[in-house]
Amino acid sequence: MQKTSDEQGLIQNAQAVLGDERVLAAGTFALQDLVYAQAAGLTAGGLLAESLPGAADAAASVAASRTAVKAAAAAQGVTVKLIVAVTDAHIYVMKWGPEPTNDRIVHTFGRATTAVKITKFGLSRVVHLEDSSTGEEVELHASVARWTRQSGPDKHVLELLAAA
Repeated sequence: MQKTSDEQGLIQNAQAVLGDERVLAAGTFALQDLVYAQAAGLTAGGLLAESLPGAADAAASVAASRTAVKAAAAAQGVTVKLIVAVTDAHIYVMKWGPEPTNDRIVHTFGRATTAVKITKFGLSRVVHLEDSSTGEEVELHASVARWTRQSGPDKHVLELLAAA
């Protein structure tokens, strides 16, 4: 699987799933509610860590956070990382993975019928997509902080979504 910073690799990955529909941009996003699962995991890990010696307390917090995020993603039928791909006609949200299969697509939004709301969340962006023709909606988390690997590809996706 390509790196989250490899914009061309992300585009090619999405293109392999979508076939003839040309991908304009692709980035690495996550479900917004996974941020809340991460916070809950850190809190639980922190409480457990108080009883552990030295560096074990930090390891417990990280492990609990990661476990909570993975469990929350699995409960919703998605992967922790998601690829958001934008074409001329659609916005696709798909599971992270190397297989070029249609079962990776978890949401499809028509660009012409989808309301896009992008808000700031610290150094991140929260993207709310709602398709008026289907009622389908999702809230995603994107990173735009310069030091994060996925910020470049994410910014390109956000630019296209903002222009809609």
